[in-house]
Amino acid sequence: MARKSTTPSRLRASAPTAHASRRRPRTQAAAAATPAPSFIGSLIPLIRRNADELLHQRAEFAQRYGDEALHRLRVALRRLQIAAGLLAQAGAPVPPAGLLDAIGALRGSLGACRDADVLLRTTLPEFVASDAALAHPRVRLRRRLTAWRADLHRNARQAILQGLDDTLAATFAQWLDALGAAAAVEAPAGVGIDPRAAAALERRFRRLRRHARHLRDRRRVDLHACRIAAKKLRYTLDALAACLPRTEVARWTTALAALQDELGRANDARAGRTALRALALRAEDRAFVKAHKRWARACLRRRLRRGAREWRHLKALPRFWRGD
Repeated sequence: MARKSTTPSRLRASAPTAHASRRRPRTQAAAAATPAPSFIGSLIPLIRRNADELLHQRAEFAQRYGDEALHRLRVALRRLQIAAGLLAQAGAPVPPAGLLDAIGALRGSLGACRDADVLLRTTLPEFVASDAALAHPRVRLRRRLTAWRADLHRNARQAILQGLDDTLAATFAQWLDALGAAAAVEAPAGVGIDPRAAAALERRFRRLRRHARHLRDRRRVDLHACRIAAKKLRYTLDALAACLPRTEVARWTTALAALQDELGRANDARAGRTALRALALRAEDRAFVKAHKRWARACLRRRLRRGAREWRHLKALPRFWRGD
């Protein structure tokens, strides 16, 4: 029997069957009888969806820059990195040479652009709104900030169009076909959680715990490492959701989203303070920059306190992958 292609759906035409619109939903008993996907099989749909997302966002950026499009593209890149890491640890086919390096380099190059968007669209307006008597940034400073962001937008578009070149679709199709062949001969999922999934989740949780225990102390906490650890644990849960208990995944991802929100706001305050200090070089900007520094420091402390509270809630959850 011919094996079904795993090529990204955007790259092939899928003609609907004559009775597709009249299909009845499966009964509960039929759904329960459906076997859980294997470890490799559970990751193939995730890779296909995010490969499609990259192709779509590349087409969007060929037309114009968009901050929401940038966010979606960075999320897709991160999820592909997570999936590739899980597959490599399981001994499954890895992406063709150079693909992961290109994904990592592109994602890293887009971080500054995201920080600039957040600073001008969110952080600075919140700062100015926090004190009605506070003067707005002076015209020259606003112009420098706007020009800085425009340069980053141009660089981001160039990096995306060069990093996601015309060979991307074929490269992903090659990888997905190799994964489909590996999934076809993989042992079916047994009862309980796959040991490889459990090991990956435990590894991610322990890394987050190592950094999150210092959240109350802003001088000791590595905020960047803590944010990345929380993000990787959440994306690992998302990637393996097809072979994990749905209720537990929802509980953990909700708690991780709350933690990520506080850590992200704390990071935005810190990153904005650094960028503003670097760009505000004139004496006339000093009062504004000093006021922003005080505000950002208070915001950072507040967000870290809230992050510590969310971490206490998260670490109290049973680690279901261990059978707790």
